[in-house]
Amino acid sequence: GAGGGGGANANAAAAAARQVWVLRDGAPVAIAVTPGITDGRMTEVSSEQLQAGLQVITDQRSGAAK
Repeated sequence: GAGGGGGANANAAAAAARQVWVLRDGAPVAIAVTPGITDGRMTEVSSEQLQAGLQVITDQRSGAAK
């Protein structure tokens, strides 16, 4: 029938949504996070690996770095 779950693709998307990218020594590194409260637009995240002063990647410039 119509509908149903997203299967493996939905699971992969959910896992990807539970990480943030930071810069360490100039290279992007993924950090697993635990989502917290949300207002539907912004969501609190926490992780033992997150520290004050880390450079969090919030956007991507078009194209790869050259």
